[in-house]
Amino acid sequence: MNNDNILVIGGSGFIGEYFVSELIRCGKKVSIFNGHSSETIDMAISKVSVVAFLAQPNQSLLQETFMLMLKEKIHTFLYSSTVLLYKEGEGLRKESDELFPVTEYAKNKYEEEKLVIDFKNNNPQINLCQITKS
Repeated sequence: MNNDNILVIGGSGFIGEYFVSELIRCGKKVSIFNGHSSETIDMAISKVSVVAFLAQPNQSLLQETFMLMLKEKIHTFLYSSTVLLYKEGEGLRKESDELFPVTEYAKNKYEEEKLVIDFKNNNPQINLCQITKS
């Protein structure tokens, strides 16, 4: 395991490209997994100490990622959600705001968030980080 390497699952997507560029600008070593290479997710996770999940909703990939993180003793997980989980309105959203996922994408992200919360609750050694814009 490389203590300086961050795996970005979905790192070649719209948000992922910006996130990876910022990590590199900050001097971080970054690996990208997007499912289009010959490298498997278990091979990719075995080389890192932090996992960021920015992929399109994919519950099976998320669950496999969690299993592999526990196997490799990776304790830091970054997850990006979507404002589409909340009712439309003006201003910033808070996690305490009412959820109202309407689109299929938002509903799938909501289901993923429940998996992320369960994973954290069942594995207190995991550091769950929210990705936000500063």
